Formats: sequence, structure tokens, C-alpha cells
Amino acid sequence: IDTSTKGMVRCWKFLSNSKNEATGEVEVLLLVTVIQYNGGEDLNLPRLATTMFYYGPNVKSKLAARKIAAEAPRLITNVLTKSNKLTLIDRQYMQLTTTELKLIQGQDFKIEELARIGNRVGADYLIVGTVTRANEWVKKSKMQSTGKVFRSQNSDAAISYRVIDVATSKISFADEVALGGRYPLSAVTNYLAEAAGINILNSFFPGSMAMKQPRS
Repeated sequence: IDTSTKGMVRCWKFLSNSKNEATGEVEVLLLVTVIQYNGGEDLNLPRLATTMFYYGPNVKSKLAARKIAAEAPRLITNVLTKSNKLTLIDRQYMQLTTTELKLIQGQDFKIEELARIGNRVGADYLIVGTVTRANEWVKKSKMQSTGKVFRSQNSDAAISYRVIDVATSKISFADEVALGGRYPLSAVTNYLAEAAGINILNSFFPGSMAMKQPRS
């Protein structure tokens, strides 16, 4: 069966058997369902999954770091999805490449997915990241002539991220992006995630997208 089907047999049913008088062998007739992987055109593209981001122990504001870590994976996924050049697998909270490989081989995946050559259905690459810098504060300035006080939101943050090849556990791309200044934390988070997403996209398809200036 393995030689004839060259694929994975999902199920089979015995139909009949008879003896070949010329050879003396018993010939068996089976009805066999063979799995052939056909994921469509999109699944021929590189397949990525964005994991949960973490923050380092030395960030100034853990609250700001938690906010960035919570939003960055979703925002990066949005950038990559809109490019239509990559296939994004919607499975968050992946922590290690070994976990990814175990899931591919485990019962959480349909048996049809195992038919893909290399047994790497789920994600070809994992995006992992860490918030290495995070802080936000309000800066006050006073107009001398009127005494009026002005308040401006300021933020400073950086994220380090890597793209890991699931099959080999090798880092295929790594970078760090940072931004600080008179921006609210939400604007800094959006910029960092967009920059990371564009850099990742360009690592697969150079020159695909240019980075815009941060918006306050």
C-alpha cells in the first residue's frame, strides 16, 4: 500500500480476495482513501505564526512593557497579512519551536496536514520577540508670559525580534527597532510593530514595503 499510494492512507475497506491459480498468490481488493495535501495557492507561500512577546527585566516601566508586549504580535500579524505575500497562521501563545513541532505531530492537527512534505504544517517560521525598553511619562512645560502649563505625553520603547525556522531552529532574520520622543505609548507601539512587520516582510521579499514616519 505504501509503495502504490505514495501517500498517507486515511482509511481502507476490505472488498474481496481471490487466489491466482497461475502464481498461487492471494490477491486482495481494497477500497483505500489516500490523503493528498492541497492547501491552495496561499499555502505555497511562507507560513508564519507570531508568538506571545515578553519583556526584559530591566525595563523602566513594566506596565508600559506589558502593553507593548500584548499589542505587538497582533499588529505585526496585521502588517504581514495585508501584504498578501505571506500566509499567517492564527495560533498565538506559541513559546518554543519544539512546542511547534510537537503540535504538528500531535493530535491537535488534522491527519490531512501530515501529508505535507516534511511534516511541517502549521508554520514554517515563528516570530518571537522581547520588549527590551519601555517607559512613558508626562512632560510639563510652563509658559512664562501667562503661567499656563502644558502637558505632553512622552514614550520610549524598543523591541527585539527574531524569525525562527521551525524545521531547523535556526534564526533566519533578527533585528531591533526603537522609538522615543513626544509620542503617546500607543503611537510608539504602532510604529515599532509596523517597522518590525515591514522588516520581516522585506527579509523574505526585499524592497516590498517602505517604512513611514511615526504618527503622534
